[in-house]
Amino acid sequence: RKSTGSGFAISSDGIIATNYHVVENAKSIKIKGANLDFNKSYSAKILVSDRHNDLALIQIDDSEFNSLKTIPYTIKTTLAGIGENGFVL
Repeated sequence: RKSTGSGFAISSDGIIATNYHVVENAKSIKIKGANLDFNKSYSAKILVSDRHNDLALIQIDDSEFNSLKTIPYTIKTTLAGIGENGFVL
């Protein structure tokens, strides 16, 4: 059975954050829309998943894939300061 879902890139080497329920029990994963090209699809693999928090990280794993264009945001790996702005997706 086919299903679809969404995700967002977190690194130019093709790592994408999505929901666990999107990839749960997947036999294969295809990514469309990389670099805004919705005519091309790439194979991907699950790197890590967390059913309880409904999160998954997948990575494009396709010989035809080179890299994603520049990601227009960064992911902070340190604690936020008091009163610091934060954005959650």
